Amino acid sequence: MIAYKNFTLKVLHIAPECSPLAKKGGLGDVVGTLPKALKKQSIDARVLIPAWPGVLEKAEEIGRLKREPIGEISVALNWRAYTASVLEAEVNGLHIYLLDQPELFSDPCIYPEKLDAVTVLPFIFLSFAPFELLRLTGWKPQFLHAHDWTTAPVSAALKWHRYYSYFNGDYDTVFTIHNLAFQGIISPSVLEGWGFSPRAFSNLDTDSLEYFGQVNMMKGAITTTEAFTTVSPNYSWDIQTPNGGLGLDGVIVAHKNKLRGIINGIDYDVWNPKTDSLLPANYSIGDMGGKEECRRALLKECGWKEDRRPILIFVGRLTEQKGIDIMLDAVRPFLAKKARFVIVGSGNDLYTRKVFEFRKEYPHSVVQRGQGTSRIRRRRHASDALALRTLRTFTADSLRLRNNPCCKGNRRTCRYRYRRRRIAGRYGIPFQGLFPRRASKGDRPGFGGQRRRHEMGRHNQKRHGLRFFMGQFCKGLRGALQGHPYVRLIFYITET
Repeated sequence: MIAYKNFTLKVLHIAPECSPLAKKGGLGDVVGTLPKALKKQSIDARVLIPAWPGVLEKAEEIGRLKREPIGEISVALNWRAYTASVLEAEVNGLHIYLLDQPELFSDPCIYPEKLDAVTVLPFIFLSFAPFELLRLTGWKPQFLHAHDWTTAPVSAALKWHRYYSYFNGDYDTVFTIHNLAFQGIISPSVLEGWGFSPRAFSNLDTDSLEYFGQVNMMKGAITTTEAFTTVSPNYSWDIQTPNGGLGLDGVIVAHKNKLRGIINGIDYDVWNPKTDSLLPANYSIGDMGGKEECRRALLKECGWKEDRRPILIFVGRLTEQKGIDIMLDAVRPFLAKKARFVIVGSGNDLYTRKVFEFRKEYPHSVVQRGQGTSRIRRRRHASDALALRTLRTFTADSLRLRNNPCCKGNRRTCRYRYRRRRIAGRYGIPFQGLFPRRASKGDRPGFGGQRRRHEMGRHNQKRHGLRFFMGQFCKGLRGALQGHPYVRLIFYITET
């Protein structure tokens, strides 16, 4: 509990989405659940999100919405004042501020397909809105918590904005990287219209927004925020490597003293088949009777007859990052007569076409559904096997980060110390199959770790990663096929 007499810690979360009002991915789940967890620790946590199409109606339906705005705020962008009405809502015990600006927040998809000077404006407005909001409401937090590139300019504005830099020192900032693949890279010509000083884009300052001649908003957040986090400890290690850093590994390593990996939690009030009102029937570990009803409902929706084949469900975006290409190849041997496959999600055109062709190849065993509503996502509760996607790229650098100190002439500290139990349990892939447990005969004592890292650096990791995943996936699925039809399995897609 963080409360000292009359002092209460206050945190404002700024994000483009927040479940259940607006959700496109895991970011929405985090923003919808993390503030609730903080409130249980006596922290006054609130959320600021845009009122995308349908958000106000949903807030009124599932929560309490004050239809009368508490006021208006204005933000100057491109030498024009954009004005938004601010509404208050309470959803699942969470205090949410909604920015109603139909001109900027009119895209129901939230994220633009192409980032340019026009499509980025909604997120710049969202990033500057907290400073105007705080003057309107009189509620002043100690921390501003920004989520992903869409709100990355929050901390950058406190350092380089011509006006908002006067607030520097009034607030501490925290930035969370949910997906490093999207960094908010755009032409530097936009900075002057946003109100940033020339110092924000400088080749002489390695901490500026400059990134190979472009503006990188995520880089600016990393260099200016007081602390930044990732969605798991593993991801915090991965992004410090050339493969996982996607061009920002040098910046992240330079500021790693501010980095913390905090694993995403699960809201058991929402994701609980024992109490979930969106399921056809409830069940628990002690009483699995209701899962049979969930299964029948899913079979009816898919147009399938009951033949006792296990049902595998994949939930996620159809992108290479989520491993859908690996998943399709892995399940193919089982679809003829042994299993059924439900794909819940949408994505880019390439993998949408691949899934479409996959469905045509197995019309009686494969079904695809979108990921638009909570009811759709709860189809996972009717499955016998759930495929969770965690695409990782392990390199010699990532292993060195995990196992520091790596070599000081001590055989124990040099040893490759990943435990088999941890790898098999969390990642499902035994790395020990790649490398010898001990140094080869003739090696000097204490050089076993160096040798293994050298071998890993020149190993064909992508090819072997696919092989190992396929082997582990097929082994687990065979076990489900041979056992009880309602064995619950979780497969982590891991690329080595």
